[in-house]
Amino acid sequence: MLNPRGVEYYHRLIDALVANGIKPMVTLYHWDLPQALEDEGGWLNESVVQHYQNFADLCFREYGDKVQKKYSVLPLRAGPIIQK
Repeated sequence: MLNPRGVEYYHRLIDALVANGIKPMVTLYHWDLPQALEDEGGWLNESVVQHYQNFADLCFREYGDKVQKKYSVLPLRAGPIIQK
């Protein structure tokens, strides 16, 4: 279910970052699946793929022109690499 207030929050956050000279990098999935999807079996349930695609489509449509670097899934060991 889409939360319009959440969508607007991220628009304001991204705009504030850009206004302060910070280039945002967005990760769509950082090892935290919504509880409702976990309750349905998480990644073992094939329907989660369609939910993820819908989420990704929404994010690219809403924020794609504001964010240059996007990651679909952040690998566990990527933290130290990105910080360099």
